[in-house]
Parts: sequence; C-alpha cells; structure tokens
Amino acid sequence: MLDTSSVKNRGAFLGRLTSTIRNLAVNCYKSAGDSKTLDIGCGNGLFFAELQAQGDLLVGADLDIALLWEARDIFADNDTRDVQLTMANVGSLPFRD
Repeated sequence: MLDTSSVKNRGAFLGRLTSTIRNLAVNCYKSAGDSKTLDIGCGNGLFFAELQAQGDLLVGADLDIALLWEARDIFADNDTRDVQLTMANVGSLPFRD
C-alpha cells in the first residue's frame, strides 16, 4: 500500500480525480524492461511511487523545487528506487531527443 504520509497538499494530490487518473496511468503503464520513462510535471512523484517499476529508469521533471523535495520524501517512505528528479521547464528540457 502506498505510504502518503509525506504528501503536504492532500486535497490536490489525493483527491478522487487525481487518484483516479494516477491509478489509470499506473494500470496502463507497460514496461519494456530496462526502459526509460519521463514524467514531465511530475509534481511530488506519487505516480512513480505507486508505479514501483522494476528495472526501469524513471525520470521526473518539474519546475516546483518544493514538490521535488516532497517527492524525495515520498520515495523514501515507499522505498522507491531508480528515480532521477530534475528541476526543468517543459519548453527547455535538459535531455537529448
């Protein structure tokens, strides 16, 4: 079960709509094994924490540094590994195509 004790804005991230969308995304995620997934606008990382993909490199990008710090706490609470976080703008991502 997902530990959400580090979620600061519970209404925004644990509401019915956001939880439903996150659950749909987790259920639709298909790993090719040793793949890379980029979540642009990852917020506090709940998608990756719930996903718990094994063997995949997960990269989260967001402009809000406070949410990225919160993501680190959530990942620690849920033993989420193989995730890299970066502060970035969707218009100028620090990644190659």
